[in-house]
Amino acid sequence: MIRVLVADNQPIVGYGIRMLFDSSSDIKIVKTVATQNQVIEYLKKGSVDVVLMSLDLADINGISVLRNIKKDFNNIRPLKFT
Repeated sequence: MIRVLVADNQPIVGYGIRMLFDSSSDIKIVKTVATQNQVIEYLKKGSVDVVLMSLDLADINGISVLRNIKKDFNNIRPLKFT
């Protein structure tokens, strides 16, 4: 099973993505967060395979978060959407 962390500052987007994958047995949305700090904190303690993230988070540009993920969590695959 692929474990996905969704990072987006719009709650409706996170809800929609969760609903989209609810019926999937291969993909599980483990958490939805809105800020860089929430992403990094969850990656430190959670078990995630993929981060599905917006380019615009509540506190920082998604490109900066992407760089931090690639630097500190090289086993996690980030996917950006806009």
